[in-house]
Amino acid sequence: MIFGAAHLLSLGVLATLGHVTIRLGQSGNEETRRRIKRGMSALLLITFVEGHFWYAFHGEWAVVERLPLHMCGAMVWVSIYGLWTDQPWTRPLMYYMGIAGAIQGVLQPDSPYGLPHVRFVATMLSHTTIVVAGLWVILVEKFTPNLRSTLWTLALVHVYAAVIFVFNLLAGSNYLYLVEKPESASLMDIFPEWPWYLLILEGLLLVIVVGMYLPFARLRRA
Repeated sequence: MIFGAAHLLSLGVLATLGHVTIRLGQSGNEETRRRIKRGMSALLLITFVEGHFWYAFHGEWAVVERLPLHMCGAMVWVSIYGLWTDQPWTRPLMYYMGIAGAIQGVLQPDSPYGLPHVRFVATMLSHTTIVVAGLWVILVEKFTPNLRSTLWTLALVHVYAAVIFVFNLLAGSNYLYLVEKPESASLMDIFPEWPWYLLILEGLLLVIVVGMYLPFARLRRA
């Protein structure tokens, strides 16, 4: 149950682990930071592979549902690559899309199972690691978003959404929930039907990204 005892316990434990991870990165040397990043990459990969094997073993894997095309699925690979290679282009994506996308998965895990089911644990671990990776590039790697990287991120997200929309039409899928609202309970339940809820999502995306950018814009003016 969302925000039930098990969920709240999980949030508390994962928040503590995330805080410790960031603090170790801030206080450790380069080798310590490298090992932590490798560990986060490995955890993301393990939970990703485990999930696909689990769904395949239980006969629940399908192209229209299980490809890593939702934002969090895509951010798993962006985060793995970014943590492993330190490529500058991954950092704004990890900050904006990693945190904004995955934090909802932590607060509203898309899993019919609860603690201690492996699917619940893996889902919470994966989404939390994506959020921590986004915080890592800011608090440990000292990445500072600028207007250019922010606009680039927004442009890339819209191009990605356009490609996924076409894929959805061809495959009969609903990745990024561009065709219809999700079946599971979510904030989108209170939104109007397609296509009007897409306009609300667009507005929310802009508000979130602007809100995440403003502190850095003020720092640059100071």
